[in-house]
Amino acid sequence: MREALEHVPAQYERVRVLTIQSVAMGVSAEQEAQWPRLAADAMLAAEKDREPVPAVWFRTDEGARGLIPVSELTPVTFTDDEEQARFIGTVTALGPDAAPST
Repeated sequence: MREALEHVPAQYERVRVLTIQSVAMGVSAEQEAQWPRLAADAMLAAEKDREPVPAVWFRTDEGARGLIPVSELTPVTFTDDEEQARFIGTVTALGPDAAPST
């Protein structure tokens, strides 16, 4: 993973690792700090039936895009661990900005 992070822009100098199940991606300190609000917004959207399930959109510099489920069954962790097996890139957008345009 160290090689994958060598090209990270300066605004992401302090990169942490977001892990969900066996998938990992790099996140900035700012993105990590936004996670509780994004997760709470996702829970509220699901409760109000605006979304079918609580989830947060993401997009990485490697082209990965998808939803991170917000659930106690699939906890999200943030670490400094650099030895992640399924690293899918560094997050370039997190939350509504990462959702596909309709």
